[in-house]
Amino acid sequence: MTTRFLGSIVGVILFGSFPSVHADYSVNFTAPPYTLGQTVIGVDGWEQRTLDGPETDASLETAPWDSSSTALKLYSTSTGNTSARRTRIGNRFSDVVEGVSTARITMNLAFEWTNSASNTSTVAFFNDGDSSTPSETNTPFTLGFAVNNTTGGLYLVDGNGTHNILSIANMKQGALYSFVFELNFSTNTFAIAATGVDINDDPFSFAQSNLAFRSDIDKIGSVYLFNNRGDIMTLYSESLAVQGIPEPGTAALAAGACVVISLSMLRRRRTRS
Repeated sequence: MTTRFLGSIVGVILFGSFPSVHADYSVNFTAPPYTLGQTVIGVDGWEQRTLDGPETDASLETAPWDSSSTALKLYSTSTGNTSARRTRIGNRFSDVVEGVSTARITMNLAFEWTNSASNTSTVAFFNDGDSSTPSETNTPFTLGFAVNNTTGGLYLVDGNGTHNILSIANMKQGALYSFVFELNFSTNTFAIAATGVDINDDPFSFAQSNLAFRSDIDKIGSVYLFNNRGDIMTLYSESLAVQGIPEPGTAALAAGACVVISLSMLRRRRTRS
């Protein structure tokens, strides 16, 4: 009787008190269904957005930071003019991350470049997934990379302008950089944390909060990885994920459930002893 009663309380707390339903999205390019040396287009929902070269310009290749691992590689073998050397792909989630006040986006990326041409390239952006023609201007933020010896490097564009993350002079080619973004849909603000190593293999970190959304978005339904100059830079992605974060009230309820479970287990131990 006591066990059934406690089980009912746990069931109500865990499943009956969540204010909304969300779905998480994640992709790992180190495991199937991706195949080494093969394009990712047409696999697991990935679509071409702009390809000036063949589909194999977006393929699974050996990771530059670890020869025993794999990663998505975006570059361009196009011989067209410099404005036609693009490799852009996207993925619309089958289950949109929505109905939450906060979402967390994580990405692991690496970069290689071949010269110091003055050029910028969008690296990644996310939006609600509703638009059939996604734009880099209709998104909470845009992560970019500029190939230029003096002003280039990693940067972030949001509703208030551009924020430099790491200069190209201090970046290590082929090193893995991790990015975490937390989006607050209630306040239309977000925070970023980036970690990795610099050119000397010393630890690097960057953090900034209370950044403004570029547009009013209340859900995340798609991701786009763009390399606009695939002839002079290469973008690698190991993994990325979007996770809905429960509201504080939900977290408290989950903690309460843990307490109830602990009390139940304690009572059962006392009964057996």
